[in-house]
Amino acid sequence: MTNPLPTEASALTWRRGAIDPFDEDSLVLEAPSGWGARAIAQALALGLVQDDADGEASVRPGLEAGADAFAAWAREAGVVAKADFGAFAADLVDLIAAQKLGFDASIWRAALSETPLNPLGAAVMGWNDAEPLAGLREAQTWLADGARVGISGAPSLAARDALDAAARLGPPEARVRLCLPDTAQGRDAAQDQTNRARLISAASAAARAVDAAVEALSLRAGDPAHAPRAAYAARRLGALDGDIAAALAGAATPSAYAAALDSASSLSRGRLDTISPDAVIGAISPGGDLIAIGPSAAACGGVDAARFVADGDFDAAGFASAVQAGVYVLNGAFDAAALPEGAIADGAQRERPLSLRIDGLAAAIMAFGLAYDSPEGRAAAAAIVSLAGAAAAQASVACAQARGAISLSGDRRAQLATGAAIQPDPATPPGFAQAAMRAKALWTQAARAEGLRNSALIAISCDEPTACLLQPASLGLEPLATIAALETDPDGAVQRSLHPAAAAGLAVLGLDTDAARLRVFGQRSLTGLAGLDRAALSRRGFSEPALDGLEEALASAANFEAVFHPAVLGEDVLEALGLNAEEQRLNGAALLAALGFDRRDIAAAQAACFGQGDGADLSSADLGWADGDRFVFATGAAVTGQARAAMSLALRPYVMGPIAITSPQPIASPADLVLVRAPAAALDLPADAASEPAPEKTAAKLIALPTSAPAPRPAPAPEQVSSPLAPRKAARERLPDRRKGYIQKASVGGHKVYLHTGEYDDGGLGEIFIDMHKEGAAFRSLMNNFAISVSIGLQYGVPLEEFVDAFVFTRFEPAGPVKGNDSIRHATSILDYVFRELAVSYLGRRDLAHVDPFEARADGLGRRAIEAQEAVKLISKGFARGAAGDNIVLLHAKPDPAEAAAAPPKPSGPSYRSEPCPSCGHFTLADDAGGGAQCAACGHHLAKA
Repeated sequence: MTNPLPTEASALTWRRGAIDPFDEDSLVLEAPSGWGARAIAQALALGLVQDDADGEASVRPGLEAGADAFAAWAREAGVVAKADFGAFAADLVDLIAAQKLGFDASIWRAALSETPLNPLGAAVMGWNDAEPLAGLREAQTWLADGARVGISGAPSLAARDALDAAARLGPPEARVRLCLPDTAQGRDAAQDQTNRARLISAASAAARAVDAAVEALSLRAGDPAHAPRAAYAARRLGALDGDIAAALAGAATPSAYAAALDSASSLSRGRLDTISPDAVIGAISPGGDLIAIGPSAAACGGVDAARFVADGDFDAAGFASAVQAGVYVLNGAFDAAALPEGAIADGAQRERPLSLRIDGLAAAIMAFGLAYDSPEGRAAAAAIVSLAGAAAAQASVACAQARGAISLSGDRRAQLATGAAIQPDPATPPGFAQAAMRAKALWTQAARAEGLRNSALIAISCDEPTACLLQPASLGLEPLATIAALETDPDGAVQRSLHPAAAAGLAVLGLDTDAARLRVFGQRSLTGLAGLDRAALSRRGFSEPALDGLEEALASAANFEAVFHPAVLGEDVLEALGLNAEEQRLNGAALLAALGFDRRDIAAAQAACFGQGDGADLSSADLGWADGDRFVFATGAAVTGQARAAMSLALRPYVMGPIAITSPQPIASPADLVLVRAPAAALDLPADAASEPAPEKTAAKLIALPTSAPAPRPAPAPEQVSSPLAPRKAARERLPDRRKGYIQKASVGGHKVYLHTGEYDDGGLGEIFIDMHKEGAAFRSLMNNFAISVSIGLQYGVPLEEFVDAFVFTRFEPAGPVKGNDSIRHATSILDYVFRELAVSYLGRRDLAHVDPFEARADGLGRRAIEAQEAVKLISKGFARGAAGDNIVLLHAKPDPAEAAAAPPKPSGPSYRSEPCPSCGHFTLADDAGGGAQCAACGHHLAKA
């Protein structure tokens, strides 16, 4: 049986081609065949692309130069003999080129630089309020070298601004993570961070709105009926007169305001994030890869476990060798580091922590046909991580024998003893049995050794991999996001295939790969479509050339709207079909309905033709697979938070640092497995798991989950009833007479919908109104009364989640593409659209959004590149009645109540008399000590009467 996962032989083939095949001036270089665009971009940024012997651009010389430097570090550390230098360097080139092993950017820069640099990529430090400048200087030194710095303490607002600026001045990977104390000052600092995120989000949204208005104006520049209205709309949003004039002349600059926001240094994206200390100990570096009680720093890298799956087996020997090679290089990085003076450097020399992140666990499990949420899947992942921890410990033993051991903490000694004592799990699948046995032997050898050279060796993180040149299919223990793999060839054709891990799992289980591929991508042809095949279309008047054009369009389209479109069919075909002028402007399902096709047949044909693009529907029962087989291919949100927490607990004995996980479902009860066991297991839980999501994803990835569920808004006391046998009557919490909310205009399948919301003072949703234009009176009345019933339910305490679960995915007309909404692109009904919008806006349910507005950036930077702006863009002047000024930016943290109580009372102002000054007439006469009065305005003295 052939496993389609990358093997060493295939990954080490090299290809020469243009970085962008659609750009004639694109750089042509040689790179490993398995590298994607992101890996090549990282290689360019690191300086790995150099001229080879033939004078052609290639990654090979840079890889070899870096591997030679890594091997030299290992040789100087005493773990690689001089005679083995060349072989070790060649092995490193193979591992890195195959994307099995990677190192952080700071280590690559140090290896490729002629001057000594600091290759330690993550640092933690404490913050002393008494000496803020000293702490700032030390943090600036590490950030300038590209380190990710974690700080425990509560720096002042000015210090946080300085830290953020220092991070932005450093290399792209430099970042600050602030571990706040659980005090009033810490909570206010966290709120300050949230406010900053909101300002950044609002500024980015406003810039995009202005750009959209200017671009809309340029499209209507030649339309005298609409151009004045478009120009007025652009000016109201804040477009400059010069840009409006340029748009009217057809010379508007696309995305000019967003680009200006990106280039403004004062509004550039912040790199300071906050984290609550509830679920962690000490300070944590931004990658979730290092935990320490005192100041320290670590050299960081990563290993992709999925790359070691080949031919139906897990290459335990190769995986252990890669981990050991990574430890040798990272250990040598300490000896090569030009560490600055300070507490971090002292702790680094004393502890010498390494951080080797393990990625690709979910992909490796799926390739063996194992379900993520199963005892066998957890046992397989535990065998991989146990082998990684044991191999890293054994490599650290070798380093200690050559250069001396460090003083081990009690926890680390206990971990070595635990690893040696743990017996292999009986549920371990045969493919991972060798890994479990090898791990047991290595743990036993490490426990018997005199000591280790390093601490904190293995890490599990859910952040984007900072180990350069790695492109893991899954991060840490996170499940695969999708099993669909889409690539565009140089000719522009879309190549669709299943993810290699999914294809391997299907082969192991003996399941029909073609059926799975049809379910994911669809058949992409009219042949065999029930009720909508070539014969049915031909009977409606489609000619053979028109049908051939439809077949060609199906290969690259995403839905029927892009296939049955006037621009694809052409005017001649539309006229031949007998459609009137209004019907000729329709597209997709609406056009097919106008031709007389049944809407149920249209929906079934579209599902069969285009499939389930995210692959989530492979777990449906109609494929005829057993339950255990179907759950193997669960991806994304289909893997629950409880399953992820159970997986983390299985890995806990072999990882000294935090294990970062996310939960796709809101956590409503303190009895939940994640909440109860996470603090005891030292899990770093991002706020994605919280029932009240953070407003910005970067912060959500870094804010730890509280150990208790957030308290809901208290409801009014229930009304008293006269008889205990009478039914209790629920109390209604009415909205204030003057309330907040927003209005969202959109078009669903060509039908305009206006959604109005009303909010309580705390921001909770309390009412909705749904207005539809150009609809029948009966339909509009039904929608209005439905909105009233939902509003009453919300005010009586029905959770919005219940309405969302009840009405999303309802299917009836009107339905189709959604226009005017920045995150929803398609809806199966008006109710589906309305409750998707409410879920995205009020519940943070990004899983119900087709496009996250902060991810839809043309520059590809995504949510992490959001910039700041004025909060007034989101404030209703009518609601505030002008009380909110245009210069609102930020509120300073509230003072500590205890400090305020201890502070001396402020002196009261002078008490003026009620009589005017006889000299100037001002009522500013204040009594003086002599019984007279002194005018504070003109200085006139009034003698005692």
